[in-house]
Amino acid sequence: MSDHETNTSNLFIGIGICLIGSTISNLGLNIQKYSFIMQAHLPDHERKPYNTQWRWWLGFFGVGVGSIADFAALTFAAQSIIMPVGAFTLVCNIMFAHFWLKEKLTRNDLWGTVWIVIGAVMVTVFGSHESTNYTLHELLRLYYRWDMLIYLVFIVGVVFFLYSMLMNAERILKKKGALSTEYKTVLKTHPLAYAGLAGTASSCLSYL
Repeated sequence: MSDHETNTSNLFIGIGICLIGSTISNLGLNIQKYSFIMQAHLPDHERKPYNTQWRWWLGFFGVGVGSIADFAALTFAAQSIIMPVGAFTLVCNIMFAHFWLKEKLTRNDLWGTVWIVIGAVMVTVFGSHESTNYTLHELLRLYYRWDMLIYLVFIVGVVFFLYSMLMNAERILKKKGALSTEYKTVLKTHPLAYAGLAGTASSCLSYL
């Protein structure tokens, strides 16, 4: 088997492992959510802490297996391929949440997922399929460039802005309540700040 055929085979193996891992991980999260839903329907005196619920532990195991699969996939394919493929998690989440947990599926949910999947497919098809290994000296040299400093300042500014937006919404919600006129002005930006802050933080951690 030629090197090209081997690389192609490893690429598909890596993508396959990533898809399976993403599915298992998302299933685990939804099992945990299902466990909380089941507990919410019980009388207060019958409810158990999350760490004593067998469904929660089953879901936790699924998340762990999915994470291990993601690491295993990186041994077969480049990170630039595996990370976008992980967007398949969104498709799984829609399926599990809507058809199993009976959550409402909106048009915005569908379109948002479609565009993310399209972006992931484009990155996977047209992105670099090679893994590049750097020495510690090379990594430090890349970190000390001016464009990295500009990027760092920009990210810190974005995080500070989103955090300020989030804290302002939380303060209004706590003092005025969810039905107040003041909170309605930040109603749409409140969840956006949560999602933006979480996404920015997780994307930065993926570089470590």
